[in-house]
Amino acid sequence: MSEIQFDLRELQLRLSEMLSAVAKVCDENNIRYYLIGGTALGAIRHKGFIPWDDDIDVAMPRPDYERFLKISHLNLPEHYEVRNYKTHPEGHVYPWSKIENKRTTVVMNWHKYLNYAGGIYIDLFPLDGLPKNDFLRKVHLNTLFFFSKKIFGIAYVDPETFEGRFLKRWIVKFFHRKNCRSILHFLIHSLLGLYHYDRCEWVANCLGEYGFKEVMEKSIFGNFVNKEFEGSMYKIPEQYDLYLTRLYGNYVELPPADRRYSLHDFYVLNLSEPNESYINKK
Repeated sequence: MSEIQFDLRELQLRLSEMLSAVAKVCDENNIRYYLIGGTALGAIRHKGFIPWDDDIDVAMPRPDYERFLKISHLNLPEHYEVRNYKTHPEGHVYPWSKIENKRTTVVMNWHKYLNYAGGIYIDLFPLDGLPKNDFLRKVHLNTLFFFSKKIFGIAYVDPETFEGRFLKRWIVKFFHRKNCRSILHFLIHSLLGLYHYDRCEWVANCLGEYGFKEVMEKSIFGNFVNKEFEGSMYKIPEQYDLYLTRLYGNYVELPPADRRYSLHDFYVLNLSEPNESYINKK
C-alpha cells in the first residue's frame, strides 16, 4: 500500500475525465469496449469508483483493441497518449497498454530506479480468443502465464541491487535489457494472437490479475449493457452478475475493513506536473 500522500478523490475524478474521452472515441468509431474488473464492480456496487480504488480497467476484443491503438493518437485529446511496450520500450514492461495523461506524473515504487515516468492511467486490456478444448485451453494459458510472470518477476527487481546467486543475477540483468524484454513480449503476443476472438466461444483477459477466473464464455461479455459510473453511462459485460461472481464470488458484500486499500504502490504521484518535466529534472 502506498505511503505517499495524494487526494484520492481528485485522482478518481481526473481518471473519470479520461474514461469519458476514451468511451467517446470508441462510440464514434464503433469500437467495442467493456469496463472490467474492479471498475465494473464499482459501477454495479457503487455507481462509480470503489471508494478506495485508484485506477480504471477497460477491455476490448482484440480486433477492436488493435484498431483503437491505430486511431487513438488522432482521436484522443492531445494530452492523452497510449503507451505500450512498442511505444515506450525503455520503461513500459506491461504486456497490455495504458492510456496516460501526459500532464501528470506517476512513478511506481518498482520503477524508481529507471529513468522513466508515466502519467495517471487507464489500463487497457485486450480480450483474446481461447481454444474450445479444456486441456488445450489450460496449456495455452499456463504458457502465457509463465512468460508474462517472467516479465513482471524481472521488472520488479533492481538489477544493480539484486543479491541472488551469480546465475540469477546474470538472468535478471540480461532480461532488463530492452531487446531481451522485447523477445518476451514477442512470445506473449504471438501466443495471444493464435485464436481469433470473433471465431471463439471462449475468451479471456489473458493478462489480467485473476488468472483462470478470467476465462469466460464469450456470451458473458455479449453485446454489452450500459451502467452508471461516476454520473455517466458506460458499457459493461452483458451478463455482469455472472462475470462479477466468477471473479469475486459474493461481490455485493464489502470486504473486511483491513482489505479496503489499493494494491498500487506509488513512488511519485503528481497531478499537476507533466511527466516529461519530472524526467528532465532527474
